[in-house]
Amino acid sequence: MDFKGKKFGRTASIVALVIILLAPVAPWPVSLVGEIIGVGLLIAACVVIFRDWRCPHCHTLMPIRGFYEPEYCPSCGKRIEPYRDGE
Repeated sequence: MDFKGKKFGRTASIVALVIILLAPVAPWPVSLVGEIIGVGLLIAACVVIFRDWRCPHCHTLMPIRGFYEPEYCPSCGKRIEPYRDGE
């Protein structure tokens, strides 16, 4: 399972929301560009999460809530091997 995909999605969505919320404070052309970049980043984060955050056995979408890395799939019940960076 790609835990890096979930981490990217979580981080990108937080950054996108900050950009979207801070964009109206900037002058007009910069605010429009900020809004477009924020929405684009939010869409990219959603695509990465829905593409990568799936059970490796049954390929169902895993629960997105929380910061935990599940040990077992809630759909099929099989054990999910944790992602190890660099292996």
